[in-house]
Amino acid sequence: MKTLSEQEIRTSFVNCSKGEAKRLAMPKDLGQKPLEDLDFLSPAPGPTR
Repeated sequence: MKTLSEQEIRTSFVNCSKGEAKRLAMPKDLGQKPLEDLDFLSPAPGPTR
């Protein structure tokens, strides 16, 4: 996977508004993630209901 900047990731969200994309929480350590070794980036699983 090509390493992307935070702005490039936000721009890639086509099914939400620009405001929603801007408000999405990004990992604080995004620059430290080995993106070239990942197939996808997703949030940590949250609590189940």
